Amino acid sequence: MNSDPLDQNIASYIAGDDPAGARICRGLEPAIRTEVRRFFRASDTDYDDIVQDTLLHLLAYLRRTGRGPDRPIAFAVTMAGNRCRNLYRWRQRRPTVELDQATAWITDEGDDPLERLAASEQEGLIRTALSRMPAACRELLLAIYSDERPMEELQREAGLGTVQGIHYRKYACLKKLGQLLNESLFGGQENGKR
Repeated sequence: MNSDPLDQNIASYIAGDDPAGARICRGLEPAIRTEVRRFFRASDTDYDDIVQDTLLHLLAYLRRTGRGPDRPIAFAVTMAGNRCRNLYRWRQRRPTVELDQATAWITDEGDDPLERLAASEQEGLIRTALSRMPAACRELLLAIYSDERPMEELQREAGLGTVQGIHYRKYACLKKLGQLLNESLFGGQENGKR
């Protein structure tokens, strides 16, 4: 009979003694924590999770296989190291921001980065569409929406008898701008149809 308490606890756990699992975890935890500390600081948000995950997977392995590893400490340390490497690779592929650094950004009620991106993309689409419009339409829309000139002033400059005439031209130009934007966004599709 093996006199090593860890081996005895492993044999007991495999035989169905659940409290032996807690003793196995207490015996292996210091070695696992030492291994995890080689990869991550103890303050890392995933540090304790890796330790716990390693212990749980070790217990599941023991029950599933029905036998203990020849060198349980080395086996557990290798499991922990593999989990650390996997997490490191995952973080390399999916970089994150430390919570302390992101707190101000998360609580900021100012501009949303996605809203700024959408506004920038919309502005680019509108500028492109405006550049493709006839000069008279482009100048009229810029005078109305960018320069915020009064309609009466634009009506007089155009030599029109009523303000309704300038409103009609604005409507026709906006319709043309909408068609150009539709072509840019949907390749000429209107309401999702060709």
